[in-house]
Amino acid sequence: MNCRVGQSVRLLALLAIAALAALTIADGAVAAKAAKPDKAAARKAKNNADSKAPEAGIARQIEVRLKAFNADAMRRAMADMAPAGKDDPATRETLARLAQYEKALPDVQAGLAGKEAGAEEKAKEILDFQAEVLLANPLLNFDKLLLVRRAGDINKSLPPNWVGDCSLPRSGFDDEIAVLSPVRPDGQLSTVYKPANGSMTADVDLHWDAGKMLFSAIGKNGKWQVHEVNLDGSGLREVTKGEIAQYDNYDAAYTADDHILFVSNSVCRGVPCVGGNSPVGNLFRMNHDGEGVRQLCFDQDHNWYPTMMPDGSVLYTRWEYTDTPHYFTRLLFRMNPDGTGQAEYYGSNSFWPNSIFYARPMPGSNRLSYRPAPAGAEESLLPSPLPGRQDNGDSRSTGFASLHPWLQSPAPPGPIWQDL
Repeated sequence: MNCRVGQSVRLLALLAIAALAALTIADGAVAAKAAKPDKAAARKAKNNADSKAPEAGIARQIEVRLKAFNADAMRRAMADMAPAGKDDPATRETLARLAQYEKALPDVQAGLAGKEAGAEEKAKEILDFQAEVLLANPLLNFDKLLLVRRAGDINKSLPPNWVGDCSLPRSGFDDEIAVLSPVRPDGQLSTVYKPANGSMTADVDLHWDAGKMLFSAIGKNGKWQVHEVNLDGSGLREVTKGEIAQYDNYDAAYTADDHILFVSNSVCRGVPCVGGNSPVGNLFRMNHDGEGVRQLCFDQDHNWYPTMMPDGSVLYTRWEYTDTPHYFTRLLFRMNPDGTGQAEYYGSNSFWPNSIFYARPMPGSNRLSYRPAPAGAEESLLPSPLPGRQDNGDSRSTGFASLHPWLQSPAPPGPIWQDL
């Protein structure tokens, strides 16, 4: 299978693993007497509570994961994984087990709430079954997953709708780029790069040979810079250098001819609708060694997320005020790698989704994966093949399937919205 494990199709498949993620639950108690505090008794009570905290945390984790169990989503996941028309004894047996667990689910949840004997074991059985089915997805049939591990409040890593990385905090993160192998909840994490300055690490883009990657992080001069590192952690370097390094540079991607696209706020402009207080970043291109920097886009507002399309063109996102009924608009654009042929790709006539985040092509298909607005919205969408750049009239996209959480939401019937 293609080793470019960073592709979004695999990341979407790994939503299954999110159901198995651990939760950190803190639980404690402080005992005190109403009349005269007994410090020894208080310490003993706290120690007892602390000793029970892991057990309480596990129980809470099981309860939360079981609440996310969705039998209909499981059926859709199985249908999506199975070859067309497949109907074998193993599949029928799995579906029968799923129906049994679906029927038992309310009683198990009630048993957990009432702390009934055996309820936790039954809940674990259901969750183990869920993992068995979802982790059988053939899209997970690869050895290593490249990821960013981030501790703490992830909301501060999501920029507001109109800005980019250059408006994010420059420290206070606990990030690392790591490799998970095997791609299972009990897989081992190996650190590729962990910044020593508390910088966020973002915008990881794996090279075509899967031997190195680009990422964004705070550089030696305190500005966002494009970095490159080998998969084994060697060869770390800041790619952006010279005059351009006086500014924030981030959101980089390799092109097919081994140049690098990136966003820079060296254009020295501010977002108009906030009085120019937020810097604007436009797309640039440079050689792999950081030389030959050239500006590709000359837009009033931000560009984001350059990525290569299967046909060799560049897909990116652009803020656009022109001919829109609102100002929350991140549209998909496409251009040639040298900056020529810039044109809207999708969404220039859409009321929804009005902002598109992290769009990437899905290998082996003519679909895209992306996240709609607002930033951090818990939903991922797969638009069906678009017959035209506009989504009005006969060229309107007619089949969006929501894939979060865990394939729970069915595709809306017909057009996204009716004519007004």
